[in-house]
Amino acid sequence: MASRVVVFNNMITPYTNRLYNELASRGLDLAVLSCTPQEADRAWAGSFTPRYVTRTVPGVSIPLSRSRHTHVNIGIGRALNALAPDLLFVNGLYPSMLAAARHGRAPTARRSR
Repeated sequence: MASRVVVFNNMITPYTNRLYNELASRGLDLAVLSCTPQEADRAWAGSFTPRYVTRTVPGVSIPLSRSRHTHVNIGIGRALNALAPDLLFVNGLYPSMLAAARHGRAPTARRSR
């Protein structure tokens, strides 16, 4: 079985979707966990089709400026346990990403799929 790679980001963008689709087409067992489907200053939701596992964790978006948001999401541990990553990438130092990184470092974080 291939190693499962999970990327945890704010949201999937059209350009990251192209990258993730390419990685998945090359055989990477990829899942993307996002804080939100789209931030308020974006307009691309539904304009692309992921060919990899993707989930959005419930939570709130807090505007830091017109173009920056931070996210506080609940259920990160449950989402990560369900995805069972062998390798976890966090894309930022926001509260939800820090919680995911902490969860990934916990001795019981790795679950079988």
